Amino acid sequence: MQLKKIEEAKIECAKKFFERLEQEVESDDDAEKVKFNMVASYSDLLKVVG
Repeated sequence: MQLKKIEEAKIECAKKFFERLEQEVESDDDAEKVKFNMVASYSDLLKVVG
């Protein structure tokens, strides 16, 4: 998949944001943990959340 520079920058910002959020949200419950995943399609999304 070919992304424009601005789209790549947005993805990098999101990665950094979620890394920081993951550090700040402390929980032993996996359901409450913050995760960042990239998907290319709706079916990929269903695999991640399923």
